[in-house]
Amino acid sequence: MKGLLQKRKQDRRTRAIYKVIVESYLSTSNNIDDVIYLCNSSVIQMRVIDPGFNGMGHQERIDSVLDKLSRLPVSTTEDILMLLALTPEEHELGTNPVERDFENAD
Repeated sequence: MKGLLQKRKQDRRTRAIYKVIVESYLSTSNNIDDVIYLCNSSVIQMRVIDPGFNGMGHQERIDSVLDKLSRLPVSTTEDILMLLALTPEEHELGTNPVERDFENAD
């Protein structure tokens, strides 16, 4: 991850969510910190990058990810505050200002 200087915070919730994302989106990074992290004790931020999002609108992408996460308990997912769902091309362009916030948060 660009700009990541230190290991990001993880807990049982972020690890459970990451496991579902890895199983659902085969192009997911092997580094959990690239995908999800705990901003503080009650805020989870995550980013899913997958070519399957090509041609999908923003809400359709979010719904797709949330559908995958629906098998987890609400107590695990209720603190997701930021959810980015990008194609690899969008990620490479780096023009999404919210993604820059994800990159530089901590």
